[in-house]
Amino acid sequence: MRELTSTVTVDHSDRLRSIPDTRRDRTIHLRFLRLADGYLAQAWGSAFPHDGGGHQGRVLLGASTLEAGIDDLRARWRAALTDEGAGPTGRPFVDEWDLAGRDVDEAVRSLARAGHDLFALLFRHGDAGLDELRDRLVAAMRAGEHVVTVESDDLRVPWGLLYVPLDDHAPVWDDGHRWDPRGFWGYRHLIEHTSSRATGADPTVPPGGAGLGAAPSGPDHLGRREVGDPLPHRAAGCPVEAQVDPPRAFAREYAARLAEALSAPGATLGDVVRDLARAFLDEHRNPLGLIFSLRRGIDAHVSSATTDR
Repeated sequence: MRELTSTVTVDHSDRLRSIPDTRRDRTIHLRFLRLADGYLAQAWGSAFPHDGGGHQGRVLLGASTLEAGIDDLRARWRAALTDEGAGPTGRPFVDEWDLAGRDVDEAVRSLARAGHDLFALLFRHGDAGLDELRDRLVAAMRAGEHVVTVESDDLRVPWGLLYVPLDDHAPVWDDGHRWDPRGFWGYRHLIEHTSSRATGADPTVPPGGAGLGAAPSGPDHLGRREVGDPLPHRAAGCPVEAQVDPPRAFAREYAARLAEALSAPGATLGDVVRDLARAFLDEHRNPLGLIFSLRRGIDAHVSSATTDR
């Protein structure tokens, strides 16, 4: 039998190559489903015992109460960092972004308390099922770092700003509570928010330009703008958004670092945002890195003409 031979003269694939699946397993899944008189909260994943078996309970608070609590958290961040942070030498969080060597304990302690209050509002006003879910969730997140996905179509919580002490021996409202950065969810864990309609979302971030900016948003989510830009435009492609408007000096520094970090080969959005939050707090004593939430998934990365086809 004669063997046929072939020669490729035109290759329309343009040397396409397969992209390895870099999506990491989510160790904690949270879901909030709106009910007539509250929410049904569900939790499952490998972080929980018994092979990740699920837990669920009812949040016995209406949407307006929870939204008011979210607005209160943002207001307390603004008060601690911008409105009431003035001292004899000015407003440190507004006037500069590098606060290494400065005493910021009282300000960050107030942020920890605000984050813990919102956590309590979400998880301490419900039935016995919610109590068990909360205890399991706290135990899991205290045990180590996790990859967390939260699904809700209408409850948009700044999850990274929630705060839970690493043990029960130091209540946050004790005088002189020594805050621990690992108590902030956005410092220790990778967290994304999704919805029931988010399947098949584009996992890439546009390269360069406004796609590497940040979109500050107030409690009403209006007036978004690219960081460092006073005009409310070019926000649609931004991969992150801020829960409170960052001071201009910080916003410029953050935007520059975000763009540089995302341009590194293999960089993913979730890791970059968490690493920036850690760097600003650890190295510069500035908690403002925590205010940024993802507008894409944890595994989103900068698109490349040669790799993302």
